[in-house]
Amino acid sequence: MRINPSSRALGAMVEDIDLSQPLSDATFALLKHAVGKHGVLWYPRQRVEATQPRNFAGLFGTLEINVANSHQEPGIPEVIVFRTSFATASQSGWWMPATVDTRTCRIAA
Repeated sequence: MRINPSSRALGAMVEDIDLSQPLSDATFALLKHAVGKHGVLWYPRQRVEATQPRNFAGLFGTLEINVANSHQEPGIPEVIVFRTSFATASQSGWWMPATVDTRTCRIAA
């Protein structure tokens, strides 16, 4: 796994990690530290189902459910789906589970 800081004010890209697979405690500890250091982590080129970002984000804290009940992944209310005008969520949607506990970081996968 490589964590490459952005040239911008915050953020880092995490490469050579497969979020569809379980993480070791050591890998999770590195990611948790990186979130604290960089504020936002980007995980490019991931092939995951909607439950996997929810499960990954849940490692960081309790997840909230969108109280407006809009843009939720069917059957997975903790996941908000952002769709582009050119594709459906199954093709290139963005999944974003969010934590509600202010002591944890918000995670987008």
